[in-house]
Amino acid sequence: MDTEARVASLEARLDALAQRLEASENEARTLRRVVAMSSTRWLHWIRLERAAQAQEEQGGWPASSAEWNERRTAYWTDVALQSGLVALGSLRVNDESLFNPNVTVGDDFHTNGLFVHGAGEVRIGAHFHSGPHCHILTESHHYEGEALPYDAERILTTVTIGDNVWLGTGVMILPGVTIGDGAIIQAGSVVVRDIAPLAIAGGSPAVPFAARDAAHYERLAGPGDRG
Repeated sequence: MDTEARVASLEARLDALAQRLEASENEARTLRRVVAMSSTRWLHWIRLERAAQAQEEQGGWPASSAEWNERRTAYWTDVALQSGLVALGSLRVNDESLFNPNVTVGDDFHTNGLFVHGAGEVRIGAHFHSGPHCHILTESHHYEGEALPYDAERILTTVTIGDNVWLGTGVMILPGVTIGDGAIIQAGSVVVRDIAPLAIAGGSPAVPFAARDAAHYERLAGPGDRG
């Protein structure tokens, strides 16, 4: 093999080695991202690639899962505000959520993942908390028109949620529902009708099966700091 051929062969091998090294570095970088998060969150990173890119632009990947959680919260809270959501006080959106400009939330709003579907109005009181993957539907289709299964008309409704309401993981609230102050909705429930204040409801459809102690609730919900 002449010198020119040997040089060409060596260059090809170097190029292949460089490509393998680059791939290995990408794999290591991804692994570092996964390890930086808690073990229960690593799959979630795939859905949050947009957030990851934004965080890197702010100066590198977080050094710990706690730092990642705070930066993720800052990102999704900012996304919520950019959607036009009206916040009447403090706001903490810990994970991917979806709002529209017709959503108004009270002070101390806290969600781990809430999706508002449709252009209808949503009014949420103070000290709200939800688990992840909760959904609020605000519009439905007109099935009594001149087309099947429904026509092009959209029926917009208002969903109202009172103060101190807690939604468990995976709750779905249908259009037009009102949930009273202090109510608790069990994880995985589908709320199809109004829920009274202080009720603890669950199931599909959700029905009350217990209630908060009224005196205990009133003592905590009165004037002063809340825990």
